Amino acid sequence: MPPRTSPRQRKRLNAKLLGVTNSVDAFEWVAKKFERINIIIEGESWFAYPSEWLIFGPHSNIVDHIFRQLIGKKIVNTLSLASNGDTSEQMLSGKQLDKLTRLLEKRGYLIDLCLFSAGGNDVVGPDDLSPLIHDYVDGLDARQCINKTHVDNKMEHIASNYRKLLDLRNLHAPNMKILCHTYDFIQPRDQGAEFLWGVEIVDPWIYPTLVEKQIPQHLHFDIIKILLEAFKNTLLTLEQDYDDFYVVDTQGTLTPGKEADWADEIHPSPSGFNQITQKIYKQMRNLFPQLPDYNATP
Repeated sequence: MPPRTSPRQRKRLNAKLLGVTNSVDAFEWVAKKFERINIIIEGESWFAYPSEWLIFGPHSNIVDHIFRQLIGKKIVNTLSLASNGDTSEQMLSGKQLDKLTRLLEKRGYLIDLCLFSAGGNDVVGPDDLSPLIHDYVDGLDARQCINKTHVDNKMEHIASNYRKLLDLRNLHAPNMKILCHTYDFIQPRDQGAEFLWGVEIVDPWIYPTLVEKQIPQHLHFDIIKILLEAFKNTLLTLEQDYDDFYVVDTQGTLTPGKEADWADEIHPSPSGFNQITQKIYKQMRNLFPQLPDYNATP
């Protein structure tokens, strides 16, 4: 009777077979043992949004669509650290920063790419969005509804978190490229996340704050567009300041509020994520031409 494998061994063997793991130990093992493109993934729901039925269903985030191209092809070793709801502050502080720092200190010389999705929750989270917008007064346009001082401070805070990652890379993983994206324009609406056959289990993120601020509905989209454009410009400025830092501009890919493109207020549908992913994957192939062509068929 063959000896039973331990949980650690099973995680390592799965990482070898599939090319993806959420175990740091398994990732370190395959990265040392097998010559592939070594990738770290860190991010929030655009990298980790669950399928409609939680465990199964259509590919429902950017990482799902990327790995549909790569899984089992023995081209990449990937460690996924993404978690729903994280802000850039949470990813680059405390235990999460410690975990990433230890990994880069130990194995940074082996890592080729970091896929990073951060900053959206810093802007649209209910507690984060409210200070960025003034209470409405008759006659204000969308830009006048923006609290520019708070927005500038927020963008600098996001930039400082990105700089933590970039400086950590420069110190411990100088060959690691970092690839991020700019989200897409959101149409605020009273629709949270629905799973398990249409049961809403997460409230909308943006719409309630705009209602609380008494913002007229015809200004909702323009206000959020201004904030997301400020976020994009923050990333593009960083791109000019750092080598091997790549910003994929995904804004304008989807139609705001279109049901076929959006699963809920702030998350694309599987089809929408597929469109976003094609742009990100194109940049990945520019950096690593050995990656296969993108198969856009779901």
